[in-house]
Amino acid sequence: MELYIPQLGKGGVRDIILDILIEEPKLSIYELYERISKKTQVSYQAVHKSLKELTKRNVLERKDSFYKINNEWIIHLNEFAQSLKNT
Repeated sequence: MELYIPQLGKGGVRDIILDILIEEPKLSIYELYERISKKTQVSYQAVHKSLKELTKRNVLERKDSFYKINNEWIIHLNEFAQSLKNT
């Protein structure tokens, strides 16, 4: 699993997606697009591309037509943080 560390609150589309999914854990691509477009000017294609990339990196998982944060990624991120803390 590739390690992706988000920069929450920084404003990139991928990071905004994660910000939103933290608050609302299960959303469709259209629901995500609507919420992101309220925060910043973005195309539907940019949201789609970011979702594909985050899914490919196993940060998100897609069930039916909904996206959510992958629990395995959270565990992996936590293990990484713990190993940093311990060194």
